[in-house]
Amino acid sequence: MYYNRSFIILFSTLVTFFLLNTSLQAQTQNDDSNDSQPRTFQTVTGSNQVYFVDQLGLGLLQFQLPAREYIQHEHFRIGPQDVLSIDVSGPVPITARGLAVNSQGTIYIPMAGNVDINNMTLEEAKDAIRQALSEELNEFELSITIDRPRRVEVNIHGDIPFPGRYIVPAGTRLDAVAYAGLIDGQVDTLQSGTKDVERALLSSRSHSLRNISITRSTESNEEIKGDLVRYFRNGDREANPYLFNGDQIKIERISETSPVISISGAVHSSQELEYQSTDHLDRLLELAGGYLEEADTSRVLIHRTENRQLSRIELELTDENRNSFKLRPNDRVVIPYSEEEARSYSAWVRGEAIMPGNYPIENEQTSLKDLLEKAGGITGDALEKSAYIVRGTVSTRNVRPSTSFNLGELQRSSDQLLQGFEYLQNEEELNTENRVHIDLTNEDELAETVVNDGDMLFIPKDYQSVILYGQVNSPGNYTFSESMNVRDYIQKAGGMTIAADNDRVFVIKAGSRAWKHPGETTIQSGDIIFVDRVPYDELQAARNYDIQLRNLKRSNLQLVLTTVSTITAVITTVVAIRR
Repeated sequence: MYYNRSFIILFSTLVTFFLLNTSLQAQTQNDDSNDSQPRTFQTVTGSNQVYFVDQLGLGLLQFQLPAREYIQHEHFRIGPQDVLSIDVSGPVPITARGLAVNSQGTIYIPMAGNVDINNMTLEEAKDAIRQALSEELNEFELSITIDRPRRVEVNIHGDIPFPGRYIVPAGTRLDAVAYAGLIDGQVDTLQSGTKDVERALLSSRSHSLRNISITRSTESNEEIKGDLVRYFRNGDREANPYLFNGDQIKIERISETSPVISISGAVHSSQELEYQSTDHLDRLLELAGGYLEEADTSRVLIHRTENRQLSRIELELTDENRNSFKLRPNDRVVIPYSEEEARSYSAWVRGEAIMPGNYPIENEQTSLKDLLEKAGGITGDALEKSAYIVRGTVSTRNVRPSTSFNLGELQRSSDQLLQGFEYLQNEEELNTENRVHIDLTNEDELAETVVNDGDMLFIPKDYQSVILYGQVNSPGNYTFSESMNVRDYIQKAGGMTIAADNDRVFVIKAGSRAWKHPGETTIQSGDIIFVDRVPYDELQAARNYDIQLRNLKRSNLQLVLTTVSTITAVITTVVAIRR
């Protein structure tokens, strides 16, 4: 049964399409009364339904339809090359598709003829079409939609690189034409709203982006403002309006004396912006990304310059003041920080604590001893002398900490050698100021160490082992024994290799990672014993010296033998002469 019904529906659709297509061809050949409008309509056999298709309109429907809100906009008015659809329900249903408005602003409707809807809103056009149809039909309902709006012509002018007339698709917003006028000279609607357009326009600081004026060709020559900064940063579409036919866009050049306005203090992003007469406190807060957590949201400070006189206004931030308080050119708005920040502080304890976790603290007042007590103390497996704290990120209120340094600044006034600066750079990259070694057996150290918000105390486990690295025959982990010294551990690891340097044996402490000579410390669990090798350059130098010494001995022996041979020859000659 289901397949039979589907077949009937498919068959009916094909018959309707065939009849409609045949009617289109016949009407195109025989309609001599209006060659400029090749239109057709057909009453389907066995039905009183009228189907009507405008071939010209069908050809125009290949363009992309703009956003729905553009069509519903109060400024949209019907004009030539707009393509419409009409549905009439009643005794004689009419379905008309692809109706193109001609150059005179009229539209052809079956049973009504040509109807003038030029420069009308959708509601006005609907009334005009209803009145034309009422002469032939009674008691019917009418709906009208825009299938494709026509392209619009706008003009952009001012002291800009690419002024002039631009023809753009319907539904084009201001940012696309502003980009063409300031950056590219061509409108690419596919780029509208992209990051590339945003970066290019925001980097163009010589032209106004917050006070773009659009004069609309209406009876009152209405003027609206575009604010592309607000659109890019807050996504406010009203600040990036649609453009309509005849719009006149003006972008002005700005200079050092152009009025500005700023917001700073306890906000996410301090801003200095071109002043706009409609600015209010809530809008500035939105542009600055909103309050920081530690902001005082009950008040605001405004520093104002009038007649070369500075004044300070402290304003309570009521709902009314947020939107109604009049901001003036060059106002400096400051959001204060809360004197008593209403926030909670905490620190972490990880590893070998009885109850590891996150605990509330009084910032910069709670001691490490108090924090350990909250965590229930340490377990019996803790490596007490090797604990450490990793400091949390501290709010600096956009000021570089005094403990950080810039290598270029230090080089300017120092006689330090290059290797010293390289060492400083490596130290900074290690970020060692954020790691603090703690000996949990030192009660005084625990009481004196203050915990900050976000700090993490790490208590490693004691595996009762010592690690041997370097030039030993069997490097690895060995069981810790208080009775053993460095030499004993090296012997336990199979002794030193041939390349080992007896004078370069070090103990690396488990907690601080400090390097010690064996005679300066006692071995503790977790320590690392490292045996260095004889440097390659020293070994090569020793070999070269040995070779040179051997060659010298050979040369000396040859010299002695030559001397003896010479003396012998002289003596032999003297004896022979005397005889």
